[in-house]
Amino acid sequence: ITGDISAENNIKIDGHVKGNLIVKNTVILGEKSLISGNVESKNVIVYGNIDGNISCSQLTLKVSGKVNGDISTHTIEIEIGGKYNGRLNMEGPKPQKPTEKIANK
Repeated sequence: ITGDISAENNIKIDGHVKGNLIVKNTVILGEKSLISGNVESKNVIVYGNIDGNISCSQLTLKVSGKVNGDISTHTIEIEIGGKYNGRLNMEGPKPQKPTEKIANK
């Protein structure tokens, strides 16, 4: 498939996509998948290959998975044997408001 794909629900891909994936819920990339583009979703499970950036809340990189690109996620799980080349940005908890200092008299 050549072109961007967007979906509201879950999607599983077992082929080659040249384009971006934008999915609200979950993207599952099968062992034979090759994505040449960026992936944006709530959850991403990678058994195949991605040549592009990933932006998600939860990423699982399986033993057969390979990512060449930057990852931005809240949580990540990489099984032994999973391959990843790129930068990782994990957003931490939101900063709390600073407390007011009480002046000493």
